[in-house]
Amino acid sequence: MINEKKDRETFIFVHDQDIIIEFEKNNKFSSITNYKYVFLGFGDISLLSGTDIIIYAKDLPYNLELYPKMCAYSGWYVLYKNNFDLNEISYLSTFCDVIIGRGSGPYCFSHVKKNIFNENKTYISVCSDKNNGVIYQGKATNIWSNNYNQNEIIKLIKKEL
Repeated sequence: MINEKKDRETFIFVHDQDIIIEFEKNNKFSSITNYKYVFLGFGDISLLSGTDIIIYAKDLPYNLELYPKMCAYSGWYVLYKNNFDLNEISYLSTFCDVIIGRGSGPYCFSHVKKNIFNENKTYISVCSDKNNGVIYQGKATNIWSNNYNQNEIIKLIKKEL
């Protein structure tokens, strides 16, 4: 059971309205007092109207949504670029298997003890200086690249997913 402070907001990334409907029907997050879904992508949302617990990333000024398997990265990106709390991003990162970044705020804030010492966690950093991408050594796998070619980055990410 997750116990949250009442003033802390929790974000749950989803790409499919049926997931939200199922989670709400089954009270999946009933132990969390203040949460919102972040609906990523451009999928059908016709059954979700009239609720204030959903943030639609496509309606925000800064949105990056190209690949559905990059839910964590695109979710962090939309929250960070639209001025959401970086501490929340730290918390969210503990539920991701793969964390992708470039030495930016969201990526740096994902380097928390629970992630660093998780042998099932993988960090992928794409930046010119390895020291900006591989921040801590622990049990998590660190993959660094300074190749900024979009196709190569996608290939690297797909290999790890």
